[in-house]
Amino acid sequence: MKIVKIIKDIIIGRKAGLLFEKENKTFITQNKNFNFYKNKKIFYFGKKNKDKIFFVIRRTPGAGLFSNLSFVLCNIKIALDNKFIPVVDMENFLTWYNEKKKIKNTYNAWNYYFKNLNKYKLDDVYNSQNVIFSDNKYPENMPMSVSKSLQLVKIFNKFIRVNNNIYNRFEKFKKKTFNKKILGIHFRGSDLKSYRGHPFPATKSQIFNLIQKYIDDYDYIFLSTEEKKYLDFFKNKFKKKLIFFNSYRSYKNSYLYYPRKKHRYYLGRDILIEAMLLSSCNMFIFTNNNVSEAVKLFSIFKNQKRLEVKNGRNSNNIIICRFLWYYKSFVPKFLGGFERFL
Repeated sequence: MKIVKIIKDIIIGRKAGLLFEKENKTFITQNKNFNFYKNKKIFYFGKKNKDKIFFVIRRTPGAGLFSNLSFVLCNIKIALDNKFIPVVDMENFLTWYNEKKKIKNTYNAWNYYFKNLNKYKLDDVYNSQNVIFSDNKYPENMPMSVSKSLQLVKIFNKFIRVNNNIYNRFEKFKKKTFNKKILGIHFRGSDLKSYRGHPFPATKSQIFNLIQKYIDDYDYIFLSTEEKKYLDFFKNKFKKKLIFFNSYRSYKNSYLYYPRKKHRYYLGRDILIEAMLLSSCNMFIFTNNNVSEAVKLFSIFKNQKRLEVKNGRNSNNIIICRFLWYYKSFVPKFLGGFERFL
């Protein structure tokens, strides 16, 4: 795939490659002691762990951090249902977050942010007798909104553990700034406005009007947004009442360029911290997306009030989807525009 080559050769710049590109005739040989499992080959890599079957969760190039997290949760369930041992490989199967050099002594982008699912490491897996690989696409019949699945929430609580260095950074910020009642806002913009079939993000006026409606009940506003112009707007409107984490913000897709060292690692680290901070707020205003799903999964403030801005979904038409959000944000409601919340 061309996109994989771009990530591997330009963004990553190291000779990791996809696992199946490595000495295909000798490095990977099918274990003849097993039949296909639902049309999936069981591979033989070495003599270890003959009584175990590993299920390698891989997704390349993947998507945003919490889309990848949802993908992992669904595949952990598949592994558990079949008594396989789940292991996440985002080292040999590259994602948008992989860096050229090691982060925290690993090339595995999963371990940049999260601890291993169990005691087994990739070296254990790729010296073992029985290994199955997940599909690269999102599992069929699995919910996109993982917080609505009790089974997936239980899997999240049992298996997903944020790395200590990231969790400590989150705790430090929270302790310093979250000492009163906080209204949390996740304000997604940028390219999501034109994604086919995706929920429409909120408009600036919608978020502003909702804040005005609830602000008297809260001491501070915590804003999470990837758009610099949104942050500047709310800094001007709410001044000292606004708090935010010092993450990277731009006017364009932040994954398509590399403006600083460890840029892609920091993109994932910061949105992970922001999701935990949003989950710590007394009230949370959001549109349906993967970040809001993560906030619900973390559920740090147990009695959090939540208000979803429901703008509907974008068109599946490849041309119409590019303009529909802008039309609906401009025209009044009786012409198909968004709710203004006045």
